[in-house]
Amino acid sequence: MAIAKNNILSLYDENTNLKKELGLDANADRMDEGGGGGEAGQGKKSETYSEVEELRIQLENEKKQRQETEKELNLQVRSSPSSEK
Repeated sequence: MAIAKNNILSLYDENTNLKKELGLDANADRMDEGGGGGEAGQGKKSETYSEVEELRIQLENEKKQRQETEKELNLQVRSSPSSEK
């Protein structure tokens, strides 16, 4: 049970970090909008957009992994003979 709990905590931390990174990238994209940078600005925007998309996919994978780990923890807690201490 301790291993599953540690896995959940680890995945939660990773999700939090990914959300922070996603937020930073979204803010960086907004800063580029008002600059009128032409083609150079567009290249950076599309690069930032692809990074955001990669982070979204990574976040979704982490969410799925976290849900699976939580299910495993719940099963272990239910099947343990003495869950009270």
